[in-house]
Amino acid sequence: EIKAAYNEAKSAWQTYMENCREDWKFKMSDQWSDEDKATLQQKGLPMLSINHIFKNINLISGYQRQNRGEIRVFPIEGGDEMISEVLNMVVKWILVDKGTNYIVSDAFKDSLIGGLAWMHPYVTFDDDPLDGDIVTKKISPFDILPDPHFTERNLSDCDYIIRHRLVPKRKLANLHPDYKKEILAMSGSPQ
Repeated sequence: EIKAAYNEAKSAWQTYMENCREDWKFKMSDQWSDEDKATLQQKGLPMLSINHIFKNINLISGYQRQNRGEIRVFPIEGGDEMISEVLNMVVKWILVDKGTNYIVSDAFKDSLIGGLAWMHPYVTFDDDPLDGDIVTKKISPFDILPDPHFTERNLSDCDYIIRHRLVPKRKLANLHPDYKKEILAMSGSPQ
């Protein structure tokens, strides 16, 4: 089932991923095709790129950082005032003290470049083994394959989201100690 979902999502998102890679290359001033680069190099000409995109991305993302709104929790019923105040303190702690505002801004910048951005909020028990700690990470848009049939912005109609990425063999072997021998014997990078 997972392989079928992966193949479906990869096939459906392939064109977007190719366009997104090109958008990221343009943002980084890598706007020449390989053929054009080879031609210019043979002729001894410089590969000049005048990048108007980078300036506009920085302008709009800077505007977002300077004008971001505050997330507030409002009471619905008469007895919800105390709960909403506590939740407001939690939200402020997550956004300010845990640096989530910066992660949201980074994800916003990713969406300006390629059209989509992904964040992953989760609880980690690394530093606080009893209660856990709330962490938010920005994820590369190239590491996520969502259900290609979703239409809702909040992903409520998304049947699956596949997060895929290359993992070093040693880390993978530590995650799956029963298969350590097979993992380390796999071809590819020894790390």
